[in-house]
Amino acid sequence: MIGENRNKKKMKTNKNISSIHEGMIVSALSQCLDLIILISENPIRKEAHIFVEHLILSLRELSYYVDKYFSKDLDEKSLASMISVKDIRDAICHRSSPQNLLNPHLYLSRGFNFENDDIEVQYGKTKIFLKEGMVGLYLQFRKTITDSKHFAYMKKHPSWSIEERRLEEVNKKLEKALSTNDIVKKMKKGQNK
Repeated sequence: MIGENRNKKKMKTNKNISSIHEGMIVSALSQCLDLIILISENPIRKEAHIFVEHLILSLRELSYYVDKYFSKDLDEKSLASMISVKDIRDAICHRSSPQNLLNPHLYLSRGFNFENDDIEVQYGKTKIFLKEGMVGLYLQFRKTITDSKHFAYMKKHPSWSIEERRLEEVNKKLEKALSTNDIVKKMKKGQNK
């Protein structure tokens, strides 16, 4: 269960992290960033849900390691987002499962609702926002991991500052792309074709 490592007595923030898990963590961080970049290019295009699903899968993998090694450093909001990511991951991987049931008569997979300059993603009854929930969780994971002694070296590597700048640019791009006015303009432009 997510967060269970948080309450274990005498748990250290950094148990011994195997080199395999270290590689998986670094890889998942990179995958998430690449997917966020792809989504930010045009979050309302038809294939955006594919990138969102892959982001969910990558966040779920990353959340496994964050929960295992760093859960005591997470706040309740992050833990709640991790549970939503886990539930949506289960719904993605098991399309006919009850996780996709909105009510006893309706399955809902990949529901996108544009709200408050963000996209609410819904599978069954589980909802999470793209910018606030998924990207916010990624940013929290990134900070939690690199604030640890085990991964502090990552901040010193030149590629880290490049990724930080890319992330700032992507956040601005995503914010503009999710602006209600911009979405309405794109939708109208699409109707006029």
